[in-house]
Amino acid sequence: MPQGEPIKDFYGRIMGYLDTKSNGEVWAYDFYGRLLGKYLPNDNTTRDFYGRILTKGNTVAGLIPPIENQK
Repeated sequence: MPQGEPIKDFYGRIMGYLDTKSNGEVWAYDFYGRLLGKYLPNDNTTRDFYGRILTKGNTVAGLIPPIENQK
């Protein structure tokens, strides 16, 4: 499991994690620890797992998907 701040839904279930590195990068992981993307402060971009630019600014928390309703 990645270290970092857990991101929880309304019910307190962990959806994923945000890990802030010492160089200012913020990496987003899903519940299972798979890397979803990262924020790079040097060029102020959020990139996906493949390195493609998604947005300007830090929107990396938006990469974490919500938990599906389980019955």
